[in-house]
Amino acid sequence: MNKRTIPVIVIIIIIQLLSLGNLYYVHRHKSGHIPVDFIMLNILAFLSIITLVIAYFLYFKADNKQKIWWLPIFLSVITILTLLGSYAVMLMEKYG
Repeated sequence: MNKRTIPVIVIIIIIQLLSLGNLYYVHRHKSGHIPVDFIMLNILAFLSIITLVIAYFLYFKADNKQKIWWLPIFLSVITILTLLGSYAVMLMEKYG
């Protein structure tokens, strides 16, 4: 295991979990306005794409693969799929 990439993985996981928790908290307890939540989800999805690029270089191209990378990859893919699902629902409501 590479000692240098472990803190990177842990930091990415903590930031992702805090961001998702913040999005949920803002949606439930603060504004609750869909445009604010949607903008936050767009920003989070953009950062998830960056996480996937980092995972590509540090996990998929690495000789020694660390299984802990699957958590940030999973969270990133779920975030992006949620955003795409939101876009699909908005498209269906507009043209359907």
